[in-house]
Amino acid sequence: MTVLPAPACPTCREELTLQADDTFNAWVCPSGHGLAFTLSEAYERLRDDEIHEIWQRARSTDVATSTRGCPMCGATMVAVPCESITLDVCVIDEVLWFDAGELDQLPPDVPEAPPSAEESAALETVTEQFGDALTAGWDAEEQATITGRLTARLLRSRTAPATP
Repeated sequence: MTVLPAPACPTCREELTLQADDTFNAWVCPSGHGLAFTLSEAYERLRDDEIHEIWQRARSTDVATSTRGCPMCGATMVAVPCESITLDVCVIDEVLWFDAGELDQLPPDVPEAPPSAEESAALETVTEQFGDALTAGWDAEEQATITGRLTARLLRSRTAPATP
């Protein structure tokens, strides 16, 4: 079995520690140089539009090369401007590196507001009108694929009573 090296701070190369805060997990430098987290983890902390913009810029051909190596793989990251800061991004591992204090400069993700009474009523109307048709369409689509038929068969076999 291959053991991967622990993530390391791109500034001091000290081993990063994983810290969890509710649903947000980040790799943190014990010396306080900053923190790293994956692109998927970013959805717990940043706004969706910011994430899309960061990733689009990171994947563009005119992005500047960073002076730092990725905390996970060591490959040179790219420098991506984002609002008032410049992030280091590894496009290989989809990792974002924030220097100390940089994450606090970006506004946190705000949960979407619950639907209004009008929106809830409209959704209920659509569900009543099309719910059965959508379900039937999904069932027909599922039966048209081998994966769908296998899944349905497995589900039936799990719920079927055992034969003595």
